[in-house]
Amino acid sequence: MPLHKIDRTHVQKVVNDYSADHSPKTVKNQYGLVSAVMNFYGCRECPVTLPQAVKPSVYIPSKEDVTRLLKVASGSKFEVSLRLGIYGLRRSEILALTLDDLSPDNTLTINKALVEGVGGSLIKTTKTTASTRTVKLDPDLADLIRQQGCIYDGGATRLSMAVATFEEAAGLPHFPLHKLRHFFASYMHELGFTDKQIQEAGGWSSNYVMKSVYTHAMEMDEAKENMSRSLSQLATICHVTNEKDTSPDNGGSIPRHSVTNAVSDS
Repeated sequence: MPLHKIDRTHVQKVVNDYSADHSPKTVKNQYGLVSAVMNFYGCRECPVTLPQAVKPSVYIPSKEDVTRLLKVASGSKFEVSLRLGIYGLRRSEILALTLDDLSPDNTLTINKALVEGVGGSLIKTTKTTASTRTVKLDPDLADLIRQQGCIYDGGATRLSMAVATFEEAAGLPHFPLHKLRHFFASYMHELGFTDKQIQEAGGWSSNYVMKSVYTHAMEMDEAKENMSRSLSQLATICHVTNEKDTSPDNGGSIPRHSVTNAVSDS
């Protein structure tokens, strides 16, 4: 079809069909490309209705979740990686670590990342300059690393698959290793560390993402607390009793019926 004959109806149909098996972001990007081409050739504007972006679900593992996950992973070659995730390390940072990055005083230096490139895995600098940092490990984890002889000697896919297997065994919902970094931010805030301390320890270049993580966790905890309080009040109001309502309105003989109801040290 000649470009000059394309109108809004044609474009909208293409957008709708394309949206059936593509994300809203991809549809928006492709529509932008098509619009740019049409504008370049002097075609009239064809404004259409694009699919609404889906708000991502923000899940942050709880202390109980992390405890169960570590218990299942204990003794495996992946335990170190999971525990480093709880220290706030990104997966790419964990994959790039070597024994040389662990000092005799148990200080871990994070100054590189392993990412997938066109020709395979590639060692590069950390995500941002703020991501280059040091972390003091607990002696137990540091000794485990030395006994193991390495931080981790597998690939990214294998690590992700192992995490999913441990989660299933622990009866947990699936979440990527990166969510342990979000747990780190939330838990450090809960312990009373300042935003600046958490930001530096986790290697965030700004506190925007970091604060959005633990703010969400706080809102979820508050919502659960409010719900629990409300259900307790409801249970009090609707408490089942064998007493009879002796009020005149009920003839003094009608029964009342209703309805009732730390991350581990390791």
